[in-house]
Amino acid sequence: MTRNSDGAIRKRLADDTRAAHEGLHVHLLLAQLTRPSLEPETYLACLRANLGFYSGLEAARQASGLLSAFHLRREEDALLEDLGTDTRKPGIPFDYQDDPDFMAGALYVAHGAQFGRKLIAKSVKHSNPNAPVSFFALPADRAVWRQLLQKMERSGQTPERYTRLLAGANTAFDLMRCCADAQAAGCAQLALPA
Repeated sequence: MTRNSDGAIRKRLADDTRAAHEGLHVHLLLAQLTRPSLEPETYLACLRANLGFYSGLEAARQASGLLSAFHLRREEDALLEDLGTDTRKPGIPFDYQDDPDFMAGALYVAHGAQFGRKLIAKSVKHSNPNAPVSFFALPADRAVWRQLLQKMERSGQTPERYTRLLAGANTAFDLMRCCADAQAAGCAQLALPA
Protein backbone atom coordinates (compact mmCIF):
# COMPACT_ATOMS: atom_id res chain seq x y z
CA MET A 1 0.00 0.00 0.00
CA THR A 2 1.39 3.38 -0.95
CA ARG A 3 0.76 6.31 1.30
CA ASN A 4 1.03 9.78 -0.08
CA SER A 5 1.95 11.78 3.01
CA ASP A 6 2.05 15.16 1.32
CA GLY A 7 -1.74 15.34 0.84
CA ALA A 8 -1.55 15.76 -2.93
CA ILE A 9 -5.00 14.27 -3.52
CA ARG A 10 -6.61 16.45 -0.85
CA LYS A 11 -4.96 19.56 -2.28
CA ARG A 12 -6.00 18.66 -5.81
CA LEU A 13 -9.57 17.96 -4.70
CA ALA A 14 -9.68 21.27 -2.82
CA ASP A 15 -8.39 23.10 -5.89
CA ASP A 16 -10.81 21.33 -8.24
CA THR A 17 -13.84 22.09 -6.02
CA ARG A 18 -12.84 25.61 -4.96
CA ALA A 19 -15.51 27.36 -7.04
CA ALA A 20 -18.29 25.17 -5.65
CA HIS A 21 -16.98 25.64 -2.10
CA GLU A 22 -16.65 29.41 -2.43
CA GLY A 23 -20.11 29.53 -4.01
CA LEU A 24 -21.57 28.31 -0.74
CA HIS A 25 -19.79 31.09 1.19
CA VAL A 26 -21.61 33.71 -0.87
CA HIS A 27 -24.94 31.88 -1.12
CA LEU A 28 -27.84 34.22 -0.32
CA LEU A 29 -28.84 32.18 2.75
CA LEU A 30 -25.55 30.75 3.99
CA ALA A 31 -23.68 34.07 3.77
CA GLN A 32 -26.02 35.37 6.48
CA LEU A 33 -24.31 33.14 9.07
CA THR A 34 -21.36 35.52 9.37
CA ARG A 35 -23.31 38.77 9.31
CA PRO A 36 -23.82 40.71 12.54
CA SER A 37 -27.52 41.18 11.73
CA LEU A 38 -28.41 37.49 11.49
CA GLU A 39 -32.16 37.13 12.04
CA PRO A 40 -33.41 34.17 14.15
CA GLU A 41 -35.67 32.97 11.31
CA THR A 42 -32.77 33.07 8.88
CA TYR A 43 -30.57 31.15 11.32
CA LEU A 44 -33.21 28.43 11.63
CA ALA A 45 -33.39 28.23 7.83
CA CYS A 46 -29.59 27.75 7.76
CA LEU A 47 -29.89 24.96 10.33
CA ARG A 48 -32.66 23.29 8.29
CA ALA A 49 -30.51 23.54 5.14
CA ASN A 50 -27.64 21.83 6.94
CA LEU A 51 -29.97 19.17 8.32
CA GLY A 52 -31.26 18.46 4.82
CA PHE A 53 -27.70 18.09 3.58
CA TYR A 54 -26.37 15.91 6.40
CA SER A 55 -29.54 13.78 6.57
CA GLY A 56 -29.60 13.23 2.83
CA LEU A 57 -25.95 12.29 2.69
CA GLU A 58 -26.11 10.08 5.79
CA ALA A 59 -29.21 8.28 4.47
CA ALA A 60 -27.33 7.56 1.23
CA ARG A 61 -24.26 6.40 3.14
CA GLN A 62 -26.39 4.06 5.25
CA ALA A 63 -28.30 2.74 2.22
CA SER A 64 -25.04 2.05 0.43
CA GLY A 65 -23.51 0.25 3.40
CA LEU A 66 -20.29 2.07 2.49
CA LEU A 67 -17.75 3.74 4.74
CA SER A 68 -19.56 3.25 8.06
CA ALA A 69 -16.59 4.70 9.99
CA PHE A 70 -17.32 8.06 8.40
CA HIS A 71 -20.99 8.38 9.39
CA LEU A 72 -22.65 11.76 9.95
CA ARG A 73 -24.93 10.90 12.91
CA ARG A 74 -23.06 13.23 15.24
CA GLU A 75 -23.81 16.18 12.95
CA GLU A 76 -27.43 15.12 12.50
CA ASP A 77 -27.95 14.81 16.27
CA ALA A 78 -26.49 18.28 16.91
CA LEU A 79 -28.69 19.83 14.22
CA LEU A 80 -31.79 18.14 15.64
CA GLU A 81 -30.86 19.48 19.09
CA ASP A 82 -30.46 23.02 17.76
CA LEU A 83 -33.80 22.79 15.95
CA GLY A 84 -35.49 21.46 19.09
CA THR A 85 -36.71 18.24 17.55
CA ASP A 86 -35.83 14.58 17.58
CA THR A 87 -37.79 13.83 14.44
CA ARG A 88 -35.54 12.60 11.68
CA LYS A 89 -36.88 13.45 8.26
CA PRO A 90 -35.26 12.36 5.06
CA GLY A 91 -33.05 15.00 3.53
CA ILE A 92 -32.86 15.76 -0.16
CA PRO A 93 -32.01 12.45 -1.85
CA PHE A 94 -28.34 12.01 -2.68
CA ASP A 95 -27.40 9.81 -5.66
CA TYR A 96 -24.43 7.94 -4.22
CA GLN A 97 -23.83 5.66 -7.23
CA ASP A 98 -22.97 2.72 -4.94
CA ASP A 99 -19.29 3.60 -5.29
CA PRO A 100 -16.96 3.96 -2.28
CA ASP A 101 -14.74 6.52 -4.04
CA PHE A 102 -17.73 8.67 -4.98
CA MET A 103 -19.03 8.41 -1.39
CA ALA A 104 -15.59 9.27 0.03
CA GLY A 105 -15.55 12.44 -2.09
CA ALA A 106 -18.97 13.41 -0.76
CA LEU A 107 -17.97 12.68 2.82
CA TYR A 108 -14.85 14.80 2.32
CA VAL A 109 -17.18 17.79 1.82
CA ALA A 110 -19.33 16.96 4.85
CA HIS A 111 -16.46 16.23 7.22
CA GLY A 112 -14.29 19.03 5.86
CA ALA A 113 -16.96 21.57 6.80
CA GLN A 114 -16.24 20.91 10.46
CA PHE A 115 -13.18 23.14 10.35
CA GLY A 116 -15.11 26.30 9.45
CA ARG A 117 -17.98 25.75 11.85
CA LYS A 118 -16.17 27.14 14.91
CA LEU A 119 -15.94 30.58 13.29
CA ILE A 120 -19.61 30.44 12.40
CA ALA A 121 -20.52 29.51 16.00
CA LYS A 122 -18.70 32.62 17.27
CA SER A 123 -20.39 34.83 14.71
CA VAL A 124 -23.85 33.43 15.48
CA LYS A 125 -23.33 33.84 19.24
CA HIS A 126 -22.22 37.43 18.67
CA SER A 127 -25.38 38.31 16.71
CA ASN A 128 -27.77 36.07 18.69
CA PRO A 129 -26.37 35.23 22.15
CA ASN A 130 -29.24 32.83 22.95
CA ALA A 131 -29.09 30.93 19.65
CA PRO A 132 -28.42 27.20 19.95
CA VAL A 133 -25.08 26.34 18.35
CA SER A 134 -24.60 22.65 19.13
CA PHE A 135 -23.97 21.94 15.45
CA PHE A 136 -21.63 24.82 14.70
CA ALA A 137 -19.75 24.37 17.99
CA LEU A 138 -19.35 20.62 17.47
CA PRO A 139 -15.64 19.85 17.93
CA ALA A 140 -13.80 18.59 14.88
CA ASP A 141 -13.27 14.84 14.87
CA ARG A 142 -9.66 14.90 13.75
CA ALA A 143 -9.21 11.12 13.94
CA VAL A 144 -12.06 10.48 11.51
CA TRP A 145 -10.84 13.31 9.26
CA ARG A 146 -7.31 11.84 9.21
CA GLN A 147 -8.67 8.37 8.34
CA LEU A 148 -10.84 9.77 5.56
CA LEU A 149 -7.90 11.69 4.08
CA GLN A 150 -5.72 8.57 4.20
CA LYS A 151 -8.43 6.63 2.35
CA MET A 152 -8.70 9.38 -0.25
CA GLU A 153 -4.93 9.55 -0.74
CA ARG A 154 -4.88 5.80 -1.43
CA SER A 155 -8.00 5.88 -3.63
CA GLY A 156 -7.17 8.91 -5.69
CA GLN A 157 -3.87 7.69 -7.09
CA THR A 158 -5.41 6.53 -10.38
CA PRO A 159 -7.14 9.00 -12.72
CA GLU A 160 -10.34 6.93 -12.83
CA ARG A 161 -10.68 6.75 -9.06
CA TYR A 162 -9.76 10.42 -8.60
CA THR A 163 -12.51 11.32 -11.08
CA ARG A 164 -15.02 9.45 -8.88
CA LEU A 165 -13.76 11.23 -5.74
CA LEU A 166 -14.19 14.55 -7.52
CA ALA A 167 -17.66 13.65 -8.78
CA GLY A 168 -18.75 12.74 -5.25
CA ALA A 169 -17.40 16.01 -3.84
CA ASN A 170 -19.07 18.10 -6.54
CA THR A 171 -22.35 16.25 -6.07
CA ALA A 172 -22.18 16.93 -2.31
CA PHE A 173 -21.57 20.65 -2.91
CA ASP A 174 -24.58 20.61 -5.28
CA LEU A 175 -26.68 18.92 -2.59
CA MET A 176 -25.78 21.60 -0.03
CA ARG A 177 -26.60 24.33 -2.54
CA CYS A 178 -29.98 22.70 -3.27
CA CYS A 179 -30.75 22.46 0.46
CA ALA A 180 -29.81 26.12 0.96
CA ASP A 181 -31.84 27.18 -2.11
CA ALA A 182 -34.90 25.34 -0.78
CA GLN A 183 -34.64 27.05 2.60
CA ALA A 184 -33.86 30.48 1.14
CA ALA A 185 -37.01 30.31 -0.99
CA GLY A 186 -39.12 30.21 2.18
CA CYS A 187 -37.22 32.83 4.16
CA ALA A 188 -38.93 36.26 4.06
CA GLN A 189 -35.83 38.11 5.32
CA LEU A 190 -33.95 37.10 2.19
CA ALA A 191 -36.38 38.62 -0.31
CA LEU A 192 -34.41 40.55 -2.86
CA PRO A 193 -35.47 44.14 -3.62
CA ALA A 194 -37.58 44.44 -6.77
